[in-house]
Amino acid sequence: MLGNRLHPVRPAYTPIRLERPFAGETRKGFLTQKPKNYIMHGLRLNRLRLTKLMSGLTVINNLEFARHGAVLQGEIFIAKLGRLQESLLSDQGVLNYTLTGKIGAKGESLLVCSIEGKLVLQCQRCLGALEYPLHILSTLKVVENVTEFDDPGDEDESVDSVPASAAMDVQGLIEEEILLNLPLSPVHSPEACREQGAAEAAKNERTNPFSALTALKGKL
Repeated sequence: MLGNRLHPVRPAYTPIRLERPFAGETRKGFLTQKPKNYIMHGLRLNRLRLTKLMSGLTVINNLEFARHGAVLQGEIFIAKLGRLQESLLSDQGVLNYTLTGKIGAKGESLLVCSIEGKLVLQCQRCLGALEYPLHILSTLKVVENVTEFDDPGDEDESVDSVPASAAMDVQGLIEEEILLNLPLSPVHSPEACREQGAAEAAKNERTNPFSALTALKGKL
């Protein structure tokens, strides 16, 4: 009896707290130490958890992400997208993205990428600022073999391919999709360019110290 008081017997099923990473990023649930295979299944799901590297990048195993129907939502500061900067007039703002994994009709592993936000490009006609809304929705097939990239049996040209990776950089994927969807030569409508030109001319006249002198000479 004394031994039982000092060393109480543990219950057969002790609750332990595990995170369910893809039932919603912030949700948590309780899992009990019941069958071993149930625990192992939970641990396998836990390994799908997004990995934060020391560099701050978020990486995923894209093949497992797709096969388990995982969902990732987040924000990216435009200023952190280095390759995109040369196409922009301003690096201010934030983009929202959602990455969803799923299995296609033919059993293929797919990633559905949605990106929403706004970029400030430079109009190639008037060289003024052009607000460009982003509404990107793309589907990517995760392929394990190089030969699958040019599969002649794949008739859906709207689906691009990405190589399977145990550590795919999510930010890199988002940036690549944005670059592929940017217009080659962004321009305002002709009316907007004329308005932009008039506004710039008025601004230059206000800041020109000789504009008042020119106006005075015209009255003499």
